[in-house]
Amino acid sequence: MLETGTIAELEQPEEPKTFSEYQPCDSCRVARAMWKISGDSGTLYLCSHHKNKFEPKLASWGKEFLELSLQ
Repeated sequence: MLETGTIAELEQPEEPKTFSEYQPCDSCRVARAMWKISGDSGTLYLCSHHKNKFEPKLASWGKEFLELSLQ
């Protein structure tokens, strides 16, 4: 049980071991992530819809954009 005023550390989802493993989109948690975007403060997994939606902001934050394969 957490005390009042403390912040619980969020669990980081485990990174897929291969690109064929299912990784949900970090935004909607429903669609399969098709993009792995790495920045200075971490990694995001996004479906194509949310990658396109957030692309203007991601362009300045993301250092590496990797399209995941369905194989």
